[in-house]
Amino acid sequence: MTGNVRTLSTVAADAPDLYRPLDSSVPEIRLFALEPAQSDEGAIIGHLQTVPLGSAPAYEALSYMWGKPVYSEPITIAGHTVLVTPNLAVALRGLRFQDRQRVLWIDALCINQKSLHERAQQISLMKEIYSHCVRDLLWLGPLSKSETQSYMASEELMGQGFELIQHLVDRDMTVLDPMVKEWKDHKQLQREFYRSIENDLDNQFSGDQTTEGKEEQPGSQETHGESRDKDKDAKRQAEEEQRGDEAGNKATRTGSEVQDYMLSSDEQWALESAFDYPDVLQRLWVMQELSLAPKVQLVAGRHTLDWDVVSDFLGDTPYADAFHGTFSHGSVAQISYYMFEKVQIIDHQRRISRQADQGGESKLLDVLARFRHTHCLDPRDKIFGLLGLVTDHKDIKVDYEKPPAQVYAEVTASLINHSGNLDVICQSPWSSSRDYRRPAEGSLGNLPSWAINFLADGDIELFAQRSIFNAGKPSCEVPCRRVDEDVLVANGVIVGQVGPILQHDYPHDGKDSALHRRYDSSAHIPLDWMRLYLNHQVLDRGSTDQCITGESSFTAFWRTLTVDCAAWPTMARLTSQQIEDQDMALRENWSQFLDGVTDEGTNKSNLDREYFSTPDNKLMWDRLYTQWSFSTTTNGLFIMIIPPTREGDVIACLDGAKLPVVLRPVQRDGLQTFQIVTVAYVHGIMDMEATESPELRAKLGLQDQEFWIV
Repeated sequence: MTGNVRTLSTVAADAPDLYRPLDSSVPEIRLFALEPAQSDEGAIIGHLQTVPLGSAPAYEALSYMWGKPVYSEPITIAGHTVLVTPNLAVALRGLRFQDRQRVLWIDALCINQKSLHERAQQISLMKEIYSHCVRDLLWLGPLSKSETQSYMASEELMGQGFELIQHLVDRDMTVLDPMVKEWKDHKQLQREFYRSIENDLDNQFSGDQTTEGKEEQPGSQETHGESRDKDKDAKRQAEEEQRGDEAGNKATRTGSEVQDYMLSSDEQWALESAFDYPDVLQRLWVMQELSLAPKVQLVAGRHTLDWDVVSDFLGDTPYADAFHGTFSHGSVAQISYYMFEKVQIIDHQRRISRQADQGGESKLLDVLARFRHTHCLDPRDKIFGLLGLVTDHKDIKVDYEKPPAQVYAEVTASLINHSGNLDVICQSPWSSSRDYRRPAEGSLGNLPSWAINFLADGDIELFAQRSIFNAGKPSCEVPCRRVDEDVLVANGVIVGQVGPILQHDYPHDGKDSALHRRYDSSAHIPLDWMRLYLNHQVLDRGSTDQCITGESSFTAFWRTLTVDCAAWPTMARLTSQQIEDQDMALRENWSQFLDGVTDEGTNKSNLDREYFSTPDNKLMWDRLYTQWSFSTTTNGLFIMIIPPTREGDVIACLDGAKLPVVLRPVQRDGLQTFQIVTVAYVHGIMDMEATESPELRAKLGLQDQEFWIV
């Protein structure tokens, strides 16, 4: 009846003629026929039609930003006035034709959102629904005026971004030539900047300045010439760092040299407005929709662009990487990453999905990790909203009657069962340094510590994403043994208990810490930690101080700081020759540093900040020191830990876990149980052979046991 106003959340209860049950055996879907209008101000009118999915007429799908769940805009469906969100109303006004119907599949209109059963059934059809559409319309904007965003671009500006990317793909020289000039102008300014620095140094240390008649600074053992050389070296190092991105770009190119281009501020603003700023590019449901549709069209009001144009640009890697823009703190970098990161991820999944149609794989763990930074209102949609992209894990069923914590626990168990190991726990991209009992967003209820919180963004720089460590046995018992659904039973061995954590900046209370301030003191941290836990005498070659692993304490210490690896991101375990060579170099380097420290603790030397003297060591140290901290176990093992690990936690090597796991003992109903806290590096215990060694087992008192993890 006209005038009977309903919101979409309640319309099904009193308007069965709009949402009669769908036949899941066919299966059926609904389509929304949007009637034409001569002006944007005209009323939005349409009707729903139920059709078999396998023989549906041609239709387009709509992907858009739902926005706040405020239903305030009236549209008319089959004579009924229905209230929808302002963003959907804006999109419908912008998409309708003037002279003919437009047939659309829109999740908010075509699914009875009040029926949990229908939602689950239709979501299980998402892959087919989007695979069968003619194209998916990605509505970037404009959005309703009531919707607030960090930045909302005009459709004209987004249209300029569409036009510019088309020019780049077409190699339009009228557009490219000014970008070449912009790049050359930038490089000229850069050269002049460094020339001015060198001139300043030349003036400061010119030949007519001598040491005659000048008092030598206390403690200074270097000549002015040596000081000048050091300053010039520092200048050259700064220049190399400034050119780092450019050198990296060159290294990625193959074949003939590619010309470099620099975007103007207006060009950069247009591209960012179209391909970076729209919030819809971070909506989880949109990821599945865009990845599955055979064709995608970006829509900004009256401006449109085929996704294939963007894909062609990004797919030509040497060419796309040649375009640069100005980003944080004036740094110059490739736009292909900084401005197209969200689009790159979606395009990558589109390619994977096409390969999956030809028999390839699209694994659940990879898909969940790939889109972990996207947003949704219902925590369960972090899983259910992406299942259409997955080729494995058919055992996971969409069920909105299950609470989010139960869904997350079941998915974690499924990931363990399919892989036969605990990688999802000990190498999780969702690992967080926040207290493990505190959910990232909203409340998940009683989430077991072993279950992955898929709402977490993941803020830990894990030191091992490859199979270079094998602390536990290679596989675990599957299917998972679970007691009362929330208890995971695992097997393994406790290798030690975390001793006192002595760093003043370590967040013992689990709250935010000053770890990020370590950026300013990286050169002093290793010696500070050595003083806290060992002593400086371990630097002496004649020192008899030994680690429980049998090597010198100093060698074990620096190997622990670098997790016994070299050259991140192409990580590899240190060889015996590398250990011997680097041990000698580091002893000399660190001893020289200590020789230049006064009784008051002031360093009088100009020792380079490159504290680890080899590039391999430096790369690993620079990656770890702002998050990871050195400590020891009560039985003498050297470890690297991360919050929220605390004194008294135990470290175990579990079957199927490549990394040692930090466990917190808790009593539950009079039984000894454990909670998983995070992972750790334990020097000398990163290979299964170590915990299987009779000698080490006897020395550490290791015993196999069963763990009930809650």
